[in-house]
Amino acid sequence: MLDYNGFSYSPDYGFELYRDGHLLDSDKKVRAAACFSRVFNQFKHNDKTTDFTGKYVLRCKKNFQVGSGNYCSLEKAQIKKLIRYMRTSFDIQITFTETDNDYVFNFTIEGKPIKHKFVLTFCRVFFEYPYNELAKDVFRIRDSGKIGGVDFTHKSFLEIYNLICAIHTDLWGSGHSLFLFPDLNMSIKVLKDSFETGASRVQEVYPGSKEVFEKVHRIRTGWRENIDWEEKFDERKRNYSANFKIIKKLKYEESIRRRARKALQ
Repeated sequence: MLDYNGFSYSPDYGFELYRDGHLLDSDKKVRAAACFSRVFNQFKHNDKTTDFTGKYVLRCKKNFQVGSGNYCSLEKAQIKKLIRYMRTSFDIQITFTETDNDYVFNFTIEGKPIKHKFVLTFCRVFFEYPYNELAKDVFRIRDSGKIGGVDFTHKSFLEIYNLICAIHTDLWGSGHSLFLFPDLNMSIKVLKDSFETGASRVQEVYPGSKEVFEKVHRIRTGWRENIDWEEKFDERKRNYSANFKIIKKLKYEESIRRRARKALQ
């Protein structure tokens, strides 16, 4: 079991940020910075509908070190699948290489600040606890096929990831999370519309429902919790199964309400 106590979540990254072809800020290796705050701060001083080009490099450790932080728990094949998903769903350029000690991601984002902020926040699945382990659970669920009467084989990474995050506590309200609440509509169209219209905050892309959040059974998953992520998946799977049944029922009820509203129009 990996001991994540005292685990740092600062990313090891570099960047170049451009607006209208002019370099706004850059650093080949950001040091002692709080997360992606240096990039995010540039967006604070510009209109949310302005287009930017960002060139980013993210380095993630391949091997776990107690108390060090920045560890990629995903297998190489899983990383490659996730990169393919990011290219098509987020409309970004991204490549993946490795050294003896690190996985290295080079990616280019073109678009409004919300697109940059959403993709950078999503990238926490590659290095930051507990998002790295939650991302690995996404692949475990997809490998399981059907859970709670729901076939997850063809569901998107974001859709499953949203449901998993909803079940684990101590994540909500954090600027590190993509979501505030579980969302019943995780379509890519919603994502791309948000990128185009220029939402302000990452959690506004899929705002979700507090009512749904209050109906799921949650697991305590704080940064100080010792969880056996590898061996205890079957226990979490039972909890996931119960919650997926709740979510499935709520989605069905919501679809009935939508059809009823259309019929009255």
